[in-house]
Amino acid sequence: MIPTIKLPPETFAQPQANGPSDSKQSVDSLFKAALSEPIEFPPLSQLLFEGDKIAFVLLQHLPSQSQCLSGLFNHLLEFITPCQIDIVTSMEIELDEQQQASWSEKFKQRDVELNFVLHDASDSQRHAFLAASYTGEPIYIDRTLFDADTVIPVTSKSNTDPDGRPLVYPEFSNSQTRIRFQAAASDELRGEFRMAYEALGICYVIEVVSGPGGEILSVSSGEHEKVANHTQQTVSSNWHVQRSEDARVVVATVETPESGQTWDHFFKALIAAAAASENAQQIVVCTNIDSLPSDIHYQLLQLPFETDCELLTQVMSSAPEIYRAIPGIFEEATIYLKSRLSESEVEDLGLGFISSDSDIQRIVDNAESGIYLRDAHLCKVADDV
Repeated sequence: MIPTIKLPPETFAQPQANGPSDSKQSVDSLFKAALSEPIEFPPLSQLLFEGDKIAFVLLQHLPSQSQCLSGLFNHLLEFITPCQIDIVTSMEIELDEQQQASWSEKFKQRDVELNFVLHDASDSQRHAFLAASYTGEPIYIDRTLFDADTVIPVTSKSNTDPDGRPLVYPEFSNSQTRIRFQAAASDELRGEFRMAYEALGICYVIEVVSGPGGEILSVSSGEHEKVANHTQQTVSSNWHVQRSEDARVVVATVETPESGQTWDHFFKALIAAAAASENAQQIVVCTNIDSLPSDIHYQLLQLPFETDCELLTQVMSSAPEIYRAIPGIFEEATIYLKSRLSESEVEDLGLGFISSDSDIQRIVDNAESGIYLRDAHLCKVADDV
């Protein structure tokens, strides 16, 4: 949700870098350049062979899927030989059936079979035994990836480990494995992840860096660690925000995903907005939220008004750790929400109602100082960037 407001440059800081203006054309050229000249790796055209089964794995939170696929497909069509290409995802793909059919027909003319595969973690028939972990746990992986001659992840920084490896596992494993990984993050599980990654024979990755609003800023390919180092500067200039001591107002947006925004997005944006300013008195969060919060989110919103210490302790102990700053944020600042909820629904949650962008403009115009933070739920705030 992007508010149509004018930010006075003398009082409002915009710490994030700007992306390219012609997104559609630039994405195709960014993919072509990245795949033609990988970092310390041969071009993609030299990695794919006739008759191969090639699995491109689209990880969660990949920005602008349709543009990424367009950039990838247009480059592949320049050199591809007869083979099978599988596009494997764990979420609904942005392309509609007509677009998928159109791309499939283009590849068919080159004797290439193009398939779109949706991973189902609950379907045991879709998984293959890949290896056993050091502790004896079975490592299962999506059968399409298991059967592929070449597995190439297409990822973003949020879906890589500290060394830049794309988190293909456990995302493309079974439900039981996902639950195990959610419950703990021990060295043993990290070792299990690395074992699965190596067993799949992944040696080449494609990493996309997006800016606010999902606009693609850069594409890199090659060995995972080299790619991660190469993209870090672009990531930092857009998502690593330095804390301000002076800003009295923070206007934060949640723009991606455009639809299906949740209260998790709201809370993460709120936490980042509060962290971006030590002295924020007003925080405005602009979203497309259209449904009331679940029980735990509702309880978090009611904590500022709760006097029962036992209930306070119970709610905070059951909430995710990142949400434990919420009560303090409500004590320090007035929180406003722009959403698709009615005024009464928003005010019943204890939030200030924003009916239009003109409401935000009035807050901005009256602010001594402020920060405008786009896609705040994706930002990382630090004292020293």
